[in-house]
Amino acid sequence: MARRIQLGKSMDSDVQQRAHFGYEVTLVTGIPISVFRTISHPHYLTLVCVIEISPDHRNAYQRLSEAEQHRFIRKVRLEAAKAKIAYQPDDTWTKLAIERRIPITSNLTEAYLLDSLGEVNFAALVMIEMIGSLLEDSRPPSSTPDRSASPP
Repeated sequence: MARRIQLGKSMDSDVQQRAHFGYEVTLVTGIPISVFRTISHPHYLTLVCVIEISPDHRNAYQRLSEAEQHRFIRKVRLEAAKAKIAYQPDDTWTKLAIERRIPITSNLTEAYLLDSLGEVNFAALVMIEMIGSLLEDSRPPSSTPDRSASPP
């Protein structure tokens, strides 16, 4: 895959108080990834991708019973663990953040940074598709049976 990187805006003043620097990077998929060097972890670059759950999927999640929501969350945890994706959802499951820290050492190269950005990007794609798929699978069947494949 050819890599196209677009360096976006620098971070706002709130982030500037907590970071030495912060930029938003957008890869070819269009998913923005923030790159920070935080004051609290100065020996690392921190890559963060925040995914907003689509309104349709948010509504589908909110329509689930409490037991179904817990089952959904367990399925997401399991599938994310299988793919080795660490994430943190907000309390309402409207957003989730994927984070990766890269040590700043003499081994930090442009290639390693690009690979790490790619991994966060692919993790975001996996999470977006997995959440959508799990929520679509949990929708109740339509009340009108589909007779298009039935003989007359």
